[in-house]
Amino acid sequence: MERKNQERERKPKVVSLIQFKWRRTGQLLRRKLGEFADQPFFAQEASRARQAYVQGIDPSLVSEYDEFITERFFEWFIFDYRLSTGRTVIELFAESPDLSAEERELLEQWVKARLTLYEVKEILPGRGVVLQDLLGRRQVTVNDTSIAREIYPGMILLMRVLKVGDRHEFSTSGLALPAFCKDVLLARIEEVWGVFCRKRKLSLKEGLDLFLKENACLLNAWVIELGINYLFPRLVNDQNEDVQEIAREIVNTLLDEYGKNQEHPRSARRNYSWPTPECAQVADQVSEDLKGRGYNRRQIDAAIRLWYDYCLLAHPSFRKAAVWVASVVYTMARLEFDKKVNQHVLAEKYGVAASTISANFRSLCRTLELVAFDRRYSTRRPVLSGLYESYPLLARILKDLKL
Repeated sequence: MERKNQERERKPKVVSLIQFKWRRTGQLLRRKLGEFADQPFFAQEASRARQAYVQGIDPSLVSEYDEFITERFFEWFIFDYRLSTGRTVIELFAESPDLSAEERELLEQWVKARLTLYEVKEILPGRGVVLQDLLGRRQVTVNDTSIAREIYPGMILLMRVLKVGDRHEFSTSGLALPAFCKDVLLARIEEVWGVFCRKRKLSLKEGLDLFLKENACLLNAWVIELGINYLFPRLVNDQNEDVQEIAREIVNTLLDEYGKNQEHPRSARRNYSWPTPECAQVADQVSEDLKGRGYNRRQIDAAIRLWYDYCLLAHPSFRKAAVWVASVVYTMARLEFDKKVNQHVLAEKYGVAASTISANFRSLCRTLELVAFDRRYSTRRPVLSGLYESYPLLARILKDLKL
């Protein structure tokens, strides 16, 4: 009996030693792989790849967060980017003649590893985290004690997980988003994934691996912008329409959950001395339009005040009042987070181009420095009471989100 107990006590130590060797092999292999990809031979390929990689990311973010984005790019370049030969860097590296049997075994698994979205299900103190693959639906435990101190259950991670022996590790640092981003981001990805599979006449399950392999750059761009900005920077100036739309949908989700119907206190009515008769005409038509949409007196007053302030600052000149009526109505709808007002429907109603409404909206935002929940014009008020203690990131987003 005593001998059996001694054997049981020794067994975990033997397993740990084996896993330690695998981990050491994995560390050395990562270094070799990085050195292989950093050869001058790949310089031109890497230059072309970087141009493709940053194409969907706001240029100001690329310059401001160059080190972080470069790390993300290098990982993508190694695992996902197809060289002019049609192969990836890691596939070429796997053919190196001087690899050990253990290294070849690891690479066989790593070549198949995809960048995907995970939800943090459980934190294992001193061990790591349990993740749920949101697209592949499998659960995996990642042995990384350092990251377990920085995340919490429900968080969404964009990561690549590598198998190392009997355990799993992250390939490099990844991207994390708050839990409330899950549904909106996942819906957008599933939409693109569905179109991708239908074009190739594949089921979602059959097409998942190929979709992730060919669209890793797209997923990176979406999550990088949302992650770096914490969803709240310059939605007006952002050139990535997908990121704009995702962020707006997330804001609407937050409003639905955290008090959309709470309003700013009533503001005093004002008499306006319009700079031109055309400006006054726009104000009258905006009032009639919003009244027809069911907007209350306070909301209509705010819209007129917004248009008056803009006229004083920008001195707009125009021939058709309809252009600015549609633009002010659209801006007010955005400030009120009214999802029923559509830019294209407005353009058709007033006989103007949707692009003109968009351009005027940006001009209004820049001139008046509009922000979400703008106390000058919006009747909506974010519910921040108590959030700073329980959910500081959410409070920060709701407080500083730009329109």
